[in-house]
Formats: sequence, structure tokens, C-alpha cells
Amino acid sequence: GVPLGLLSLVLRHVSAVRICRDEMFQAHSQLGSLFGRYKDGSGSQCMKRHRKLISSALGESAHGVGYIHRKQLRLYLIEEFQNLVNILKDFPSLLPPKLPIILGALALSRDAILQHYEHNHNPPSGSKAKKRRGTC
Repeated sequence: GVPLGLLSLVLRHVSAVRICRDEMFQAHSQLGSLFGRYKDGSGSQCMKRHRKLISSALGESAHGVGYIHRKQLRLYLIEEFQNLVNILKDFPSLLPPKLPIILGALALSRDAILQHYEHNHNPPSGSKAKKRRGTC
């Protein structure tokens, strides 16, 4: 239904959700373990369809759309910070009007950095980082 459709849409674009400050909800590991442990006694097609939909959304987030979105966000932040630094070097008096933009960019970059370290600490199943970690 609608809630499952919304969940799959969110999972395609988000791999970790910030709960409070540095607390993150890892959608990949939490939902993977939830659906892995849940046994449907009747073996209904509905539960199989739900499992397939969630696992495909998690896979797309880990290897497809989510990676591209995070990469584009990192590139955008790097370019914008470079532009801000160059503008503020030439015109330091623009700092007060640009302060909300600077604070917003810092908040976005903090989220990107936390997501990067959280992803490296707990990579999704099937990723190259997880395979390399097991061999070291």
C-alpha cells in the first residue's frame, strides 16, 4: 500500500537517518535484519512482495541513486565553499549578509561527513568495503 511505497521511495535516497545529533538510524542493517528474522507462517505472496520491494530499494540506495546523490552533494559543497572563500577574500564586508548561507553549507557538510564516516564504519551488505574489511 501507500506506507510501503513511501518507505521504498525514502530508502532509495537515504541510507542513514539522523535521529538526534550524532545518533544515526542505519536503514540497511536494521531493515535487513528485521526482514531476515521475520517468518511469515502462511508464506503469503504479500509478505514476499514486501520483502522484495524493501530489499530492492535498499540495494538501489547502496549502489545506485544514493551513491550518485551523495557524490553530487559533496561536489556541490566543495565548489560552493571554494566560491565563498574566494568572494570573502576579495570582499570581507560580505560576511554578515552571507552568514546564513555559510551556516547552511556547514550543516550540509557536517551531515555529509557524518554519513561518510558512518558508511565506512558500517558498510551495507555486498559492498566492496565490507569485503575488503574481512580480508585485513
